[in-house]
Amino acid sequence: MSIFSIRGISVLLAALLLGLVISGRALAQDEAADRSFIFGTRLVLTSSTQLSQPPNYNWWGDKLPMEYNYAVGTIVKTVNEARSARGDERMIQYRDYPVSIGGDVQNGDKWEYWIDFMKMSPADVQVVMEAFPLTGEFSDLPTELRPVSSGYFWKNSQDGSAVSIDLPGGTLEVSPSMAFEDAWQAVNGNLKDYFGMDVKFDLYLSHSRTAGGYNSFDVSVTVYMDDSWQNNGGYPVEYD
Repeated sequence: MSIFSIRGISVLLAALLLGLVISGRALAQDEAADRSFIFGTRLVLTSSTQLSQPPNYNWWGDKLPMEYNYAVGTIVKTVNEARSARGDERMIQYRDYPVSIGGDVQNGDKWEYWIDFMKMSPADVQVVMEAFPLTGEFSDLPTELRPVSSGYFWKNSQDGSAVSIDLPGGTLEVSPSMAFEDAWQAVNGNLKDYFGMDVKFDLYLSHSRTAGGYNSFDVSVTVYMDDSWQNNGGYPVEYD
């Protein structure tokens, strides 16, 4: 084999290795992006004026296309069809009320309006925007996609037995016989394994049994990726 052939092979191998490194970095970036949008995607619209003003004040969401308010199932169907077409088997459930229209927040001399698409990625929201474009006074407004900053998870059993609750770090079984501290540590470990750091969360356990025999066990977890847990009694707050 000539020295030129050896050099050619070396260059090819170097190019392949560089390609693998770049692909690895891209996959890592995609995975990090997916994790930042684990709870969903917030579509933010910015306006130089308040969209609904006195004396005829009304909710800005009423001006959105019908699908966002009264036919959310159509949005879910469209997103699920697009996911299936690209090989994603995870389906959005319309019973989970995945589309939430927010209020308005003044930010400097601008007004921000938002729609939360729970458990949907930026790619899903792009599908929605293409299928159901915003019209009228919304059509020319600047838009931005931000991660939804908090997620709510709940599971219930009607016979008082243990529940399996789906958290970002995987499914976690919580039993009514567990000490609260043990349950808290289990949730904390689940979230820390997934996010690679400690995150703030609320944990509620409720076990009820009546004289008539009704036996119920509830587990709820609210996870915060920002400091909204400090405000508004623990409820998520708007972006400032």
